[in-house]
Amino acid sequence: MDVKRKITVSIGVFSSILIIIIIYFVYSDASYLLQENQKEIMNIQLDRVSENISYLMEVNEKETEKLSIDTQVDNYFYKKITSRQLNEYLIELMNSKNEDNYYKDFFILNKDGKMVSTTMKSAEHLDLSTRPYFKLAKENRKTVSSNILIAKSDGELIVITLTPIMEKKNIIAYAGIAIKAEFFSKFINKIKLGNNGYYIIVDSNGFIISHPNKELITTNIQNLNISNESN
Repeated sequence: MDVKRKITVSIGVFSSILIIIIIYFVYSDASYLLQENQKEIMNIQLDRVSENISYLMEVNEKETEKLSIDTQVDNYFYKKITSRQLNEYLIELMNSKNEDNYYKDFFILNKDGKMVSTTMKSAEHLDLSTRPYFKLAKENRKTVSSNILIAKSDGELIVITLTPIMEKKNIIAYAGIAIKAEFFSKFINKIKLGNNGYYIIVDSNGFIISHPNKELITTNIQNLNISNESN
């Protein structure tokens, strides 16, 4: 092989190697940028999920606080209406707001935590004084929300928001709203996480509120087998 041909071959080989190296680095950069872009999208989605849940919690808390100063609730404590009349009013009030059927119960407790009015027949006369959310509302004298609970009436998953009813500076009773846990995850199905990913919502105790596999709802996140879930 003459010198000219050797140079031509060498240049060709060098050019091929250079092209491969360039393609590799371009691909690596593109892959890195894609991954970074996916991370950014995921972070934006996580922020959106967090903001939505916070907003829904705030809406429910405001609704409960509004119930605590309702005129008919005042009328009950001033003995202008009976417990039965208040029950009927709460049922009517809840139904007027329950377009998506997320509200489970509107109820009133006396200052000792015993049910005096409710929209649910099965909840009448319940004593909630030992429940953590009642103790917290009593101690802190402010609106609180429970972790995920299982309704004794039908086993449905609910979250309860409770707020004190005040007369001057004294707590005379408590107003509460029980809402279906799915209320806080109704927007999740519209948000995608990659091709196969999904979001899980857990309460502060680590129990799953929302999951594509409904059988895993109420399971503690620590007991979730992620490897099996991925298969």
